[in-house]
Amino acid sequence: MNRVIEGDIRRDIGGDQQRIGGMQTRVGRLTFKHVLLPVWLAAFRYRGKSYRFVVNGRTGEVHGERPWSAWKIAGAVLLAVVLLLLFALVMSQVEQDASFNFVQGRADVAGPASTWWMGTGTTPATARVVKPVGAKHPH
Repeated sequence: MNRVIEGDIRRDIGGDQQRIGGMQTRVGRLTFKHVLLPVWLAAFRYRGKSYRFVVNGRTGEVHGERPWSAWKIAGAVLLAVVLLLLFALVMSQVEQDASFNFVQGRADVAGPASTWWMGTGTTPATARVVKPVGAKHPH
């Protein structure tokens, strides 16, 4: 290991001859990492910038850098806002329809003859029950 380190020092100094005055190497806990092969290393250039990535040949998992499209990000944000507003509009309509159905349900409790007022803008309190022409009143 010391020879490898000495070679690295000589290469860092450069030139034809090097004089190394001293070298102290201290090795602590040795550790290692497993490398799962095959691993494919790749790089590509997009719009003048280099992007690197690795692919695990066994699982197909990809790690690395990628370019981001500002137009696509802005479009996704805009689409999300439009969908959120559309959802809010639909939910407000559902809430209005539910309140109308509640009033309509109260009118149905009174009986079918009193449901004529629905859709006229009146409420059950101000509605008049009109007896159809020719109908007989039960005694």
